[in-house]
Amino acid sequence: MTRFVWVGLFGMIVLNSATADDKPQTDDEKAALAAIIKAGAPGEAHQKLEPMIGEWDLAVKTWMGPGRDPTETKGTASHHWILGKRYLHQDVKGEFAGQKFEGAALLGYDNLKKKYFSAWIDNMSTALSVAEGDVDASGKVFTFFHDDINPVSQQKMRTKDVVTILDEDRMKLESFKLGGGHEIKTMEISYTRKK
Repeated sequence: MTRFVWVGLFGMIVLNSATADDKPQTDDEKAALAAIIKAGAPGEAHQKLEPMIGEWDLAVKTWMGPGRDPTETKGTASHHWILGKRYLHQDVKGEFAGQKFEGAALLGYDNLKKKYFSAWIDNMSTALSVAEGDVDASGKVFTFFHDDINPVSQQKMRTKDVVTILDEDRMKLESFKLGGGHEIKTMEISYTRKK
């Protein structure tokens, strides 16, 4: 709903300015335009994503259940800015269960909600996984939460993802399934910047 309000407001301002060239903008129109520009400008929160930009080698560990040894695979990721450093675009390639794996994501910061977000898709699903989260005081640890449908049980599954910037050449993603007051680690990806 917010998106429709946003588009409608922007459209009214553009329409008014296009059909009333001989009339000066009112104070309300100027204030609305200033608010839109401010809300759409990348800022300090977006800059905290900058350490993620680059080309990465991935070491992936996946746990299929508690107490089981992880499956280990390799992959690559390419992260770059799009749309004036408003969104970080990710392309991921690797393998899962002996099959070729490809995924893509957008990461960003919503100035209005004051929340980080991610939207993930891949070639082993038909779903869009949308997460929201925050960063800690250090600016290095991002925590996201999302609800997805477990393909095995067909039940809603709550997940926590933690992205930690370790240094300029290393970061880590950990995923946890949440339920019954417990966290069960399901995946860990170690990122090493390509030289």
